[in-house]
Amino acid sequence: MQSQQTLNKQKLIVVINITFSCITSTAIFLCLFYINHTLYSNVISMVPFLLLFQLSILCCALASKTKRNFFQIIAALIIFTEVALFHLYSPPYSVSKAISTVQNSKSSLIIRQNKEYATMSTTVYLNPFVKAGYVFRCFDNDANKQYNIFFNPISGDFFNIQ
Repeated sequence: MQSQQTLNKQKLIVVINITFSCITSTAIFLCLFYINHTLYSNVISMVPFLLLFQLSILCCALASKTKRNFFQIIAALIIFTEVALFHLYSPPYSVSKAISTVQNSKSSLIIRQNKEYATMSTTVYLNPFVKAGYVFRCFDNDANKQYNIFFNPISGDFFNIQ
């Protein structure tokens, strides 16, 4: 009787740990996805992070089947790697920082922030996870002219495009 209760407690602990790992992995992936969408206008490729997320869920499933902590440790390391890679390779310029950089370069330049900015793919990756830059529609009050500006979110460089 006592051994059955001990066995049930151990099973419950394993289930709680695995559930916590899955929920944590899902929450972190969704947070990274939200940050990419809101701050960086989806210029970061989320495919590698999605693969890491799926791998962490697979490790959680293996941990539940085998009842070994090894797979939970691997899942935790994958989650940590996912966050570290996102932090290391996220662009230094978010959309709002890019807008202020462009506007600070020329005071007569006005950027229309009502969803008239977009992203544009580049032919080469700007870093291992970024293959796009921001495009802003600007109006120059001095020249009375409208421009489209491409902004590199990695280097901070920008130029007119046609």
